[in-house]
Amino acid sequence: MLLQTEQPDCCQDFDHVSNFIDGIFEYAASPNKRPFNIEDFKEHFGEAGAWFIKLSKSDKGPVRKGLLGLFSVSPFEVSILRKVFENDLTFHTSLDDQDFCFQVQCLPEKLLEILKDFIEPFYTQIFCQSSFKHITGLQNNGLNREIYLKYYKEKNQDRYQVCPVCLGDVQGYEETFIAQNEHYFPKQKYPSLGFSQHNLIPVCSDCNSPTIHGSKDPIAAHGPGAISNVFLPYYRTAMDSVITKFTKILGGFQVNICAVNQNDLILVERVNNLNRIYQLEKRWTARVSTHFDDVFARLKAHRENVESTEQDDVKRWLIQFLKSEEKWTRERRYNTADAFLQANFYKYLYEEYIDHLFAQLHII
Repeated sequence: MLLQTEQPDCCQDFDHVSNFIDGIFEYAASPNKRPFNIEDFKEHFGEAGAWFIKLSKSDKGPVRKGLLGLFSVSPFEVSILRKVFENDLTFHTSLDDQDFCFQVQCLPEKLLEILKDFIEPFYTQIFCQSSFKHITGLQNNGLNREIYLKYYKEKNQDRYQVCPVCLGDVQGYEETFIAQNEHYFPKQKYPSLGFSQHNLIPVCSDCNSPTIHGSKDPIAAHGPGAISNVFLPYYRTAMDSVITKFTKILGGFQVNICAVNQNDLILVERVNNLNRIYQLEKRWTARVSTHFDDVFARLKAHRENVESTEQDDVKRWLIQFLKSEEKWTRERRYNTADAFLQANFYKYLYEEYIDHLFAQLHII
């Protein structure tokens, strides 16, 4: 995550949904609730239980199938799943805890699949296709993806159109905000975080595509404290921790992303992991090369307005033009797509590429 954004105000309702999920784990871990009885479940959870059961028309529906999966294993195994859920869900409170581990990594395949089948419908079936209702504590009865994005836009009015990951464009209009909800820790690998406000962030369609992030794990090597090796949405962002380096290549410019302090091995690892999962260097290389064509065209057009033909005068004008563009874009790096990348590129052009650019403009 490069850009700092704020969680929408409706995120407190995610905690109430998590409490409801935890209550179901507790229910399924009780030996005296075996075998599963729909009427007892509805009586135990009241309106929320009746609503939850109705989300599937039969036992084969995703919501009810996931629920019944908890009753296909022993109460002891359900208690294990509950502990994993409760532990992993609190990752955001353990950012500097050198002992914290995601316990999902220790689950056997059978229990991992049961956890996936139970949690994922809360996001895919309810949040994205329906809405949450009747759960105790909900302030937004009807919480769903549309409401979440509405509140996110309101909370981040000055920057919601900038992708927090790649700093590119997130489609947005006055009345409609179109964004992909990205699970930073993929829900296939971290099912406990499948419906976590701390793991969900609106991004551009490219960053959320199967060919970019897909199911790649942000953590390259798991172990105690491994969470310190990654940037995180909302809590640990990267914009002030990275620098960009540019190299002229055939047909454009290569972009490399580095930690501001190469001696800080944890920071270096964070930058490497961010680039690995989102392919930022490859994507930014394509963007910068396209942007240079636009810059060069504008320079040629403005060159005609420079009265002096003296090389020193023209060169001073060229540097001044690039510095002005850098200043303009850098001031807008938080709320304008690609402004961060472009500002750094302008600086590179007048500091390191100026003689080559001067020659390309046929002014020497």
